[in-house]
Amino acid sequence: MCGVGCSPGFDCSSGSCGCPGGRVPCGGICVDVGSDPAHCGECAISCTPPLVCSAGGCSDTCAPGTIACAGACVDVLTDEKNCGSCGLSCYGGQVCNAGHCICIPPATDCKGLCVDLLRDSDNCGSCGNACAEGSHCGQGTCLCNGNPRKFKPCGGVCVKIDNDRYNCGGCGIRCGPGQKCKKGYCE
Repeated sequence: MCGVGCSPGFDCSSGSCGCPGGRVPCGGICVDVGSDPAHCGECAISCTPPLVCSAGGCSDTCAPGTIACAGACVDVLTDEKNCGSCGLSCYGGQVCNAGHCICIPPATDCKGLCVDLLRDSDNCGSCGNACAEGSHCGQGTCLCNGNPRKFKPCGGVCVKIDNDRYNCGGCGIRCGPGQKCKKGYCE
């Protein structure tokens, strides 16, 4: 329902909050009981060093295809908290793919943030292309707020072209001395 959010780390699915990707809730956080050394196999079952959590059980070695990172056996090719090597975390909106953090399409990486270039008003159409005040990003283009027949982006600013004497009826159309703009025409 409106105004109900999931706790950090939890996803909303079918109208309820739950843990993503096969993780389970343990003490208010989502954990992978297959590799978490503090919750190995089930909540609150911990592996004592030098043992590691491998495939849901405490072991002295990691299963093939995984390495030990802080007591957890992880696949550094897909683990978002250990992507490529132990301790290298992917940030919000990214996934670990073949050991590299990437943004989930259609998002694009803009200076360390995953953004939607079709809708992000600070990165509209390309990284760093911010829309002017009074406008928003729609389909990768900065659009003026309000009626598109009356408001146009002129020189990086949204103007009301039906009464702006410097942009009368369109960008750059100036009314002469003694004239004013009325309904998009110089009078």
